[in-house]
Amino acid sequence: MTSCLFESGRSVRPGWAFFFLFLAALFSPAAARGQAQPLDPVLITGDPVAPYIPMEGTGLCAAYRPLRDADLRFPPAADRTRFPTDVNRFLDPTPQMGGPGFGPRVDRTLRTRFDLSNNITTGDTRSIGDFTMADVGCVDSGCPFPVGDTMMPGIGARFRGFLNVPPAWAGPDEQGRPRTIHFGFYADDAVAMSIFDKSKVSSLVVSRGPRTGTAQWRVTNTVIFRKPGLYPIEITYAQIDIAAALEVAVLVGPFADIEEPARMGAGQITLRDARFQLVAPTLFFQTVLGVHPFRNVTQCQQCPRDFAGAPGGGDLVGCPDEYFCNEAAVCAPCREGLHCGARCMPCQPPRPVCADINGVHQCVQCVEDADCELTYPGGNRKCDKRTYTCEECNVDADCPKGKRCEQNKCVPCASDTQCAGSSCTCCPPSAPRCIDAGDGQFVCSQCRADSDCPRGQVCDLQNRRCVEKVAECNTNDRCGASCAPCPREQIGDSPPRPFCLEGKVCVQCRSDLDCGPGRYCLSGDCVPCTTDRRCGPTCRSCGGDTPFCKPAAAAEAATCVRCLTDAHCAGGVCDPETNTCTSRCEMDCPRGTFCDGQRCVECYANTHCPCGGSCLLSVHQCSDECESTSDCLATQCCSKITRRCEPGRCKPGVGVLCCDASLGKARDGLSLGQAVPAGTLLALALLLLSSRLLLGRRSRRQP
Repeated sequence: MTSCLFESGRSVRPGWAFFFLFLAALFSPAAARGQAQPLDPVLITGDPVAPYIPMEGTGLCAAYRPLRDADLRFPPAADRTRFPTDVNRFLDPTPQMGGPGFGPRVDRTLRTRFDLSNNITTGDTRSIGDFTMADVGCVDSGCPFPVGDTMMPGIGARFRGFLNVPPAWAGPDEQGRPRTIHFGFYADDAVAMSIFDKSKVSSLVVSRGPRTGTAQWRVTNTVIFRKPGLYPIEITYAQIDIAAALEVAVLVGPFADIEEPARMGAGQITLRDARFQLVAPTLFFQTVLGVHPFRNVTQCQQCPRDFAGAPGGGDLVGCPDEYFCNEAAVCAPCREGLHCGARCMPCQPPRPVCADINGVHQCVQCVEDADCELTYPGGNRKCDKRTYTCEECNVDADCPKGKRCEQNKCVPCASDTQCAGSSCTCCPPSAPRCIDAGDGQFVCSQCRADSDCPRGQVCDLQNRRCVEKVAECNTNDRCGASCAPCPREQIGDSPPRPFCLEGKVCVQCRSDLDCGPGRYCLSGDCVPCTTDRRCGPTCRSCGGDTPFCKPAAAAEAATCVRCLTDAHCAGGVCDPETNTCTSRCEMDCPRGTFCDGQRCVECYANTHCPCGGSCLLSVHQCSDECESTSDCLATQCCSKITRRCEPGRCKPGVGVLCCDASLGKARDGLSLGQAVPAGTLLALALLLLSSRLLLGRRSRRQP
């Protein structure tokens, strides 16, 4: 094969080159029909101008112009690029190219299937291609050209827009082989097609110029796309005399490409017989936004390709005011980042996005969250759609654990109604005050000062409670009866327990902020945020119309939903896919009440109730009783006796309810999730250290 294998100007990997050689040997017309294939298959390696648009297209923009002496304007030539160049010069004439014989150019959207004809069917002159009765509203032989008459029998035409290449046309197939797309043409008299990539590299797919003595041509060629998306396309056409016909069709899959004179009644296989299908207008767009450029869908306008993608708009680039010449050399409205507003100027940081604000297009920071990456790469900014600006947050869920959104800024949860230690929910009656625990942590506490405690008690801020006497060893460095430091590294199978609780035991955590993302503190242990009170990556409480937490393999994927079981739907059914109830209330519920699926009630889930409380489903009213320790603060547990959140750590092995608020009595060994007395941890640490030293000595003694 010739160097046309590299038509797109890019190198081809050996695997793809071998494919082309195989394709040429197996399917070429030289093997099948004894004649040469002038153009090799085309490999489009460049990027598309824009991503694939999963919707129906609006059709190509077609430009037509009639003329006399078309055979002089489009003479036969051996150079394959000569014909499309002649058509472009004819349709975009310079002042020096004026003179008699030109008719006015007509630009119009092609909204039918690509089957055009001037419908001459008399005598030996027939403008009928391989397809008939192709489109509703057109005659059997095809849809009419909008220009041309007996006084000016010649026509020059050009079709431009974006070919919307779907994923099913691009890349390798299931067996790893390139997908082959064949474009087929029936032309009376001449046709050419080129495809462009984002870098403006042109690939000539077919070029069948006029040839003396042969009017009708049937020609196909193979195109292979590496990537789906929008690619600029240009089809040029010329009618030399009398009959005019142009059909464009496509076939996906194997086919032996052809280029041959189309002789009527010669027993040839037509494109229709070969399973080609006429291309529909839905395969093409005129703008990368997927919208038609003008309000009238039949209206369109082409511009000189020299101006394609150029800055500015209007007359400077051959377009109307507030329009620019896009990558397909079609006039498009100035609604894109590089061409925005009345002056069609590019949008640049810090306002890189073009937005429609009250009918006026102007440059803004963003219209969606992803736009913020253009100005703040890696900043995880959110787009405020009211002001079109990139902000730190718009809602509480945009902020990390322990913070809420206030005036587009993430601030610590530091109020009694929103406190970080309880995942930005309210402080319960047992610990109603939000205090600053240092290092930016705000946690719920029983007291802020001794004056908040009953007579005879003092405020232990370390443990956030009122006590008769603060323990002697009550810090992370001196904890428990032996005043040992709490371990900050893992010892054996026991995880780090760097915090001292109640001056007695070392624990993993004393507040939710001591745990990593997607985890909260449950009675001294860090556990995944997959409960109704603490759900998802920020461990916030569910509530409102989505009061239940739908767990997932990772807490980051847990979400608040309307229901998990049919019991949550008050007589309705819970859809397991959408987690919504089939039952609905007939009207909106008053503020402070919630629809359980039949009526408005005070609560139907614990998350409708204040911290530390739960919902009594028998009467749908909130109670100050807890159902499980997950309803309580990090240093509390739900007492099985009082059903209240009380200070202390749950005894291991008891479950969600605690027999009492003791700090672990009569432990039989150590296990993950159990609190460890500080003295025991010190002994374990010393034992582990001595073991390592002994092993080290033994290893040094080895010869």
